[in-house]
Amino acid sequence: MYLSTARDFSSKKLESVKKSLSSAEKLFGQRVCVYATGSYGRLEAGPSSDLDLFIVSDMIEKKSENGPKIERRLSGIDEIKLQYHLISCVEENELPAFDGDGKYLSCHTFEEYVKYLGGPDDDAKNSLTGRLLLLLESKPLLGVAEYDRLIGHVIEKYFLDHSANPKKFVPAFLFNDILRMWRTFCVNYEYKRKSGSAETKIKNLKLKYSRMLTCYSALLFLLDAYSRNETVNQNDVRDMISKTPTERLLAVSGNCNYLDEASREIVVSSLSRALSDYSEFLEFMHDDNNSTSIQAVEVHEEWRGKSYQFGEAMELALSSIGRMDGKSSVLYRLVLI
Repeated sequence: MYLSTARDFSSKKLESVKKSLSSAEKLFGQRVCVYATGSYGRLEAGPSSDLDLFIVSDMIEKKSENGPKIERRLSGIDEIKLQYHLISCVEENELPAFDGDGKYLSCHTFEEYVKYLGGPDDDAKNSLTGRLLLLLESKPLLGVAEYDRLIGHVIEKYFLDHSANPKKFVPAFLFNDILRMWRTFCVNYEYKRKSGSAETKIKNLKLKYSRMLTCYSALLFLLDAYSRNETVNQNDVRDMISKTPTERLLAVSGNCNYLDEASREIVVSSLSRALSDYSEFLEFMHDDNNSTSIQAVEVHEEWRGKSYQFGEAMELALSSIGRMDGKSSVLYRLVLI
């Protein structure tokens, strides 16, 4: 499938990017993490794909004349220096320039990622997007130890109640936050779209394929873990994070021997079809000529129809795992109610 071609291309490009950032790693790697999201975070980038990055640093207490002072480990000056390294890296690797003329290359903090969790400011502060993409589609480029520590810091907030019921823990908070991310993707698309433009049609298809896969591969992976073990622990979440969305589908397909034969066959065949459909979509999107052809009504309608088939395959796998012995699991019901 074309998926393997995209994976090879993405992996090689990311290795080149890391090599270009080797001097930045020495300067800042112990104080900050930089991770890629989007197509590179999913290891499915094409020749025209850009590099979507998040920069995150922890806080540290420093002594001053007026008493202890809490500051970010990466100073403002060092943040500018790091941005220079990142911009130079993009140019060196012949990648498209950063979106928004680089305005999104600002540094977040560990605390920001959890401070607004579940609150009304979560989306406005961009912490929802940074936090969820960290969990759903990220690859570290700089500061791997800090990246791992950030993941642990975030997961811990979702598992505050785990110790009280470890053998029957339902990760409702995390599950609902992933669903919130999916709904945010959907409503943000409606707010930003310009009716009829080729760009809008492309974004619509990306929503129906890539965005859906990012969120629902994670839900499917967690649901599978819960169905097998009647609980979900932090290691399950770390395992989910370590895999790309397509790898999660393959993992679930290989894990479902606990299902009855009919349900297992539905899951395996549905996920195989979803992966095949997604591979075809990527190959189409990576051809630059298709940004023009998609403006044609018949081409867009064809791919919109295919996207519904892709969604149907995902739903069949989700419902087959979520409903065992004719009953919906507690976790599966969160998707519905």
